[in-house]
Amino acid sequence: MDTLRILVVSQKGGVGKSTVSANLAAWYSDIDNKSTILVDLDPHGSSSSWIKNARHTGALYEHFVAESFSERRWLIDSRQKIRKHQGKFETLICDLTWTAAMDSE
Repeated sequence: MDTLRILVVSQKGGVGKSTVSANLAAWYSDIDNKSTILVDLDPHGSSSSWIKNARHTGALYEHFVAESFSERRWLIDSRQKIRKHQGKFETLICDLTWTAAMDSE
């Protein structure tokens, strides 16, 4: 199965990443009837919390907080989380706050 992957990312806080992520996950799951997972890589966990507490959307979620941002370990861990779900769902939404520790790849 090909998975549509949508990464919602910005370096600035408060721009609506979590809101957009949660709403996309709910829309793809409820309205478009796609098997959907929200991978919340934002340390605050807002989007996964909203999906968890919303009326049943059918979207699954996973909140993941990197243990360390040193030596790009966060990147390896984040990619593993995304790859773990790739192919199992039709849609994967990823909520991520860009930090100075990340490079442009």
